[in-house]
Amino acid sequence: MTTYIVRKREKQGLNERVLNLLKTNRQLTAKEIAQRLNANLSDVYKVLNAMKEMGVVVRDQDTWLYNPIHSTRYVDWDGNLKKLVKLHDSGIFAALIGPSGTGKTQCVMALAEITEKPIYAVNLSLRTKELHLIGRLDVKDGEIVWKKGPVPLSMEEGAILYLDEINQAEPDILIRLDECLDDRRELNFEGQRIKAKGGWYVCCSMNPLDHPGTKELPPQILTRFPARLEFRYPPLHHELNIAKKHVPLLADSLTDTLERIIECFHKLREGDLPFKPTLRETITAAKLLKEGFTIGEVLELTVFSSLVQWGHYYKQQAQEVAHSLDLI
Repeated sequence: MTTYIVRKREKQGLNERVLNLLKTNRQLTAKEIAQRLNANLSDVYKVLNAMKEMGVVVRDQDTWLYNPIHSTRYVDWDGNLKKLVKLHDSGIFAALIGPSGTGKTQCVMALAEITEKPIYAVNLSLRTKELHLIGRLDVKDGEIVWKKGPVPLSMEEGAILYLDEINQAEPDILIRLDECLDDRRELNFEGQRIKAKGGWYVCCSMNPLDHPGTKELPPQILTRFPARLEFRYPPLHHELNIAKKHVPLLADSLTDTLERIIECFHKLREGDLPFKPTLRETITAAKLLKEGFTIGEVLELTVFSSLVQWGHYYKQQAQEVAHSLDLI
């Protein structure tokens, strides 16, 4: 779980005080919040509306409620986190499908935070072997024991098992996973059997087939994840909110600059570049701006230099897009 630092009341900003109040009360009107915090009603409305835009709180007629699916880091702009929470509660395994850097892993981490469950994350690749998932036999105190991997450990704890980039795994690994993903929820290894504890939940992520290293996932494996969530890059204003959430206290002037950079990133994603900026680059851009880097330096560090490995032609293409937006 995330550890929060609780500050003294007098040192808290109004947004923190409003949020803490709503977390400890089922629902309150804006007037009740203002009275309890001895704050100006118009200021309270400004804070509440800003939090509503970011999905932190929801409004029900005159009352305001803390949004239970809100994560401290994840902005649920398309409702995928809300859907994933419902799928978890229903015990329906889910596949998260979308390009790299669209928030698939962050969404699963937010699920673990909301459900207060431990999470076992495995990044699958061509080099992933059975021992990386199931574990291996080992010698302890002169006896042969099963040194369990993330799959059996998650089953025993009723935890969340996250299989990242599942369509990069080799067929033998997928077959091994298929054994414990069917309705029996059992795993057998060297004569030992583990049956998953109630609440065990599995989700996986997949990049599109045009992503290097990916393969078409066999239908018998895909059907083990009967619910599929599509992830895509967010609209500009939502992407700006995501960056600001990861890089708080960004000055207004820098926010305007970041918005222009995000506009450039959106244009670059529409082209045929071999590398396209993701949400990771957007967050990095916000951090660099806060550290005093110029627009040109930010674009060079996050995009232009990355394209050199494919040749200066692609770098020039990206620079032309930035130039057309008067960024360089």
